[in-house]
Amino acid sequence: MAPFCAPIHSANPADPAPFSAPTAIGSTFEDFLSAGGILEECRASAIKFKIAHELEKAMSERNISKAQVARQLKTSRTGVDRLLDPENTSITLNTMAKVANLLGKRIEFALR
Repeated sequence: MAPFCAPIHSANPADPAPFSAPTAIGSTFEDFLSAGGILEECRASAIKFKIAHELEKAMSERNISKAQVARQLKTSRTGVDRLLDPENTSITLNTMAKVANLLGKRIEFALR
């Protein structure tokens, strides 16, 4: 299960909650994720979800198969399955650039 989809509390009252409530009023959701130690993992999952969604949408709009995408990206059909799996966050910058090019877009990164 993706970290951002994990339950905040257990259905079993005997289980300790994995995260504590924000300590200050006005805390952000990012503060909450950071306090739980999962902020960067959630960011990676969100990026991968967006890439998978955009690729799937483009495939549907252009009526192209996974095999055709695999040929265009010079990868295997299994590689395309991994790209379309939003929970599989192991994706290289090179692969992201290839997917962006296939979608007629470009990747922009910013360090803040």
